[in-house]
Amino acid sequence: MIPELEQLLTQHPLRERFCEQLMTALYHSGRQADALSAYRRVQHNLDAELGIEPGPGMQRRFRQILHQEGALLRGA
Repeated sequence: MIPELEQLLTQHPLRERFCEQLMTALYHSGRQADALSAYRRVQHNLDAELGIEPGPGMQRRFRQILHQEGALLRGA
């Protein structure tokens, strides 16, 4: 699933939902640093292209991964 999500995010670099899904998949695969890197990449793209910050859903997922929240591990 990760390669497909990476491809979708490459094709649609401003789609926050694809980023959230990729971050979750990476985190569940034990790749926390890669999940956080995906966030930073999309955050940069959103700022550079549109001058905006990521929306609440993507920010929430970033915080959950950053703090290794148990709800994320349970699939919430």
